[in-house]
Amino acid sequence: FFLHFSGHGTQITSAMRNQNEPDGLDEAIVPCDYDESGLITDDTIFRHCARALPSGARLTALMDCCHSGSLMDLPFCATVSDSTFISYSPSTTNMCAGDVVMISGC
Repeated sequence: FFLHFSGHGTQITSAMRNQNEPDGLDEAIVPCDYDESGLITDDTIFRHCARALPSGARLTALMDCCHSGSLMDLPFCATVSDSTFISYSPSTTNMCAGDVVMISGC
């Protein structure tokens, strides 16, 4: 599967009260029907796009919006700077059976 979003991103106070967000903020995308339907948070994106994947399924997500670095709340985060690998560390306790890679553009 392939998921792509280019648009506005934001942060809001975490509904989980810091249980899954070290900074206490959820990342969210702002869809075009925001006025009627509201924001789509990282918790929702993880639940419907990553955790829902069965074993053996693959998802590549490309997120081009502000605050997109942890937009899917994936369990690991790789950091690269100037084409040099810096770190690969656990970022949340969220786990999924499928293989998910997210590329953040901002």
